Amino acid sequence: MKKILICLPSKYYNKYIENNAFKDLQKNYQVSFLLNKNKWQNKLITKKKISTRGIKNKYFYSLDDKDHAFFIKTLHLFLIINKKLSKTFIYNFRRWYPNLMDFIKIEKTIERDRFGNYSNFFLLRTILKYFCKPFFRRLAILILTNKIIFSLYKKMILSNLELNTDIQRVVKKIRPDLIIYTTHCYEPETFMIPKIASNFGAKTFFLVDNWDNISCKTVFFNKPDFLGIWGKQSKNHAIKIQNLDKKKIFYTGNPKFDNYFLLRKKKLKSIFKHKYVLFFGLVELFDDIKVLKLLNDEINNKPELYKDLKIVYRPHPSRPNIFSHVKKIDLFDKIILDPNMKNYVKTKNNKYLDNNNNYFEKLLSNSLFNIGGLTTVTIESLIFKKRQIFLCYEEKDSITDPKTLFDVNLHFEKIDKVSALIKSKSINSVIKEFRNMYSKKKYLEIDRNLDKEINFFYNIPKVLYSKKILSIVKKLI
Repeated sequence: MKKILICLPSKYYNKYIENNAFKDLQKNYQVSFLLNKNKWQNKLITKKKISTRGIKNKYFYSLDDKDHAFFIKTLHLFLIINKKLSKTFIYNFRRWYPNLMDFIKIEKTIERDRFGNYSNFFLLRTILKYFCKPFFRRLAILILTNKIIFSLYKKMILSNLELNTDIQRVVKKIRPDLIIYTTHCYEPETFMIPKIASNFGAKTFFLVDNWDNISCKTVFFNKPDFLGIWGKQSKNHAIKIQNLDKKKIFYTGNPKFDNYFLLRKKKLKSIFKHKYVLFFGLVELFDDIKVLKLLNDEINNKPELYKDLKIVYRPHPSRPNIFSHVKKIDLFDKIILDPNMKNYVKTKNNKYLDNNNNYFEKLLSNSLFNIGGLTTVTIESLIFKKRQIFLCYEEKDSITDPKTLFDVNLHFEKIDKVSALIKSKSINSVIKEFRNMYSKKKYLEIDRNLDKEINFFYNIPKVLYSKKILSIVKKLI
């Protein structure tokens, strides 16, 4: 029986276990699991939904902080040296290693978010701060990404780099025919696993977990033998940016999203008794409170139209300054905080970020429609056949406003052509579209061909995820 080693680099990928993603592989192959001890805290987080059979044959490896930091910097180098391959690479370079003008804009955005205005001597302090560290970080990365220096760096350091001994030990012991690795394309393992696999005669199959990973994270230095991606758009990016053979790229999606296509057929119980519109925030800083205030005023000014309608605000849990930021909506009577996020902010307990009992799916599927910037949640909304007013307006002195994000993210191209999405180019147009959507019940107008539109971004599954993966693997080994 052929052997497969599945590497799950963090507990984030526990969803693959929860959704029995590898159930059919286990019936047909000898499957073992390799887990990053640092990210799984020495043991798997057990929940009732997890099949213990899925984690029976497990091994652990460790990456110390120094190794992790070194590889992350190396991945930055790969991105910058190849920045012409993707406009998102260029943008990430601007954010991570900003010039003085971009640094001032970034600091202005942070200052506005925290205090509402700029403190005394802001500009002078910001310039001095830039030349204390960010300037030299930018200078160092520009030197290291010089073609001649980078070529020497690859030859003298990367080519002779000692790879993780834990991973090598496990691969040597198991001698797998195939190593499956779940990824966001931005972990040290993406560098190590293809090389280790090659040393022991194993093939590699990377399962790309998210929408933007191929076009915004970095370029693979050691390429996998096979790649699993979301849809036709990601496939095009994998070919053009990652320089991979189209015959070695497969539509896999991820098990959580595949499961949505089953869940959307069911009537999930609403978390609220009243009607609501879902407003979801971004991880990047922008002034979403301003548009929330206008929406709050709109509902209050037309009580005969909106009646008991509420807007449920769900900020991104990784948003900077989140704990003080969400307190700003206390001034609004028609805006309420998502209950799970409210508990998280109150207790700072990560358990409220867990998606137990399909909490998020209930929240999403029972909203009338949604408002927010473009994120992966946009694809989730479309799968559940929800319309979205997406923010696409500028903010002064910012490089993280909705308009900039729309322009610089390669994976957002063509998304504005999807029939269920409405693009708002100004903050006032958000209110206009909101009123129009609600008063005319346009949220009920869903194009029958919406799935065909989604298919470009996320390939619509025809079989269960576990059977899809089995079918692909049979072609690989």
